[in-house]
Amino acid sequence: GRKRGPRIARGNNVNFDLPELPVTCGDVKGTLYKEKLKQGIWKRSIRSENGRWFTPRQFEIKGKHKKSKNWKLSIRCDGWTLKELIEKEHLSNPPRAKKNLENSKKCKVCRQGGKLHTCSCGKSYHKNCHIPPVETVRNSWRCTFCKTKAIRLRCQESQPRHEESKILAKRMLPMEQLKCELLLLIIYCHPESSFFAKKPHQKKEDFPDIQEYMWLNKIKNRLNKKVYRKVHRFVWDMRLIFQNHSIFYKGKFVNLGVTVGAQFEMKFKSIFSIQDTSKTIQQFKPIILLT
Repeated sequence: GRKRGPRIARGNNVNFDLPELPVTCGDVKGTLYKEKLKQGIWKRSIRSENGRWFTPRQFEIKGKHKKSKNWKLSIRCDGWTLKELIEKEHLSNPPRAKKNLENSKKCKVCRQGGKLHTCSCGKSYHKNCHIPPVETVRNSWRCTFCKTKAIRLRCQESQPRHEESKILAKRMLPMEQLKCELLLLIIYCHPESSFFAKKPHQKKEDFPDIQEYMWLNKIKNRLNKKVYRKVHRFVWDMRLIFQNHSIFYKGKFVNLGVTVGAQFEMKFKSIFSIQDTSKTIQQFKPIILLT
């Protein structure tokens, strides 16, 4: 019969319910990320000590167990094989086919399936639903929510607050551009955002108080093309959507604009660390013409 190797002792020093687990394969050590493994065996879910990412099979090969072709037995956590942890339901049994996983997902923005790009955080987007549009298919692609994670964490802490007028006067530098992209993406993810995505169907001559039609897709196009030179022009356009909505609709539909508009104002003040004041759109006039 085949010669057996030395028996590997199983320990009880690791909490297997943690989202990240220390793993080994031969002499190679790494960290297994459960959420990434859950997406599929093709996902790079193990990070080695030197920072490189591997799929379970690649990590098995790195640990010199290429001939085994059974990463569930080759890779261990505190002496326990991943197969045993899957059987004990400490780990999810990952799907093998990538296309089956993609078909089961939905875009975070439009909530539809199809060809999606999945971030390491698990959120999926269509190329043009994400802001800015997805331009890479590399495994290291990160969505705007992940790229701005540090910003959002700082917002939760006690940070210095700024006057709204000073924020609005800022030039649209890369950091301001990123914050505006995050803000717009948050609004698109709102369940009622589709109501404001396309050009309003109302006739302008019926509403003489309307200065300019505005809708989310128009703002997204301007933001993607980096047309905005200052923050206040982006904020003006966003507020104009909800101001126009209050003119177009009366009764029950007006509450829709109030709800989404309030979400925008709250996130705007949070992301840009603005003092809590009662300033409104009436104080800022669209004096900058876009070309």
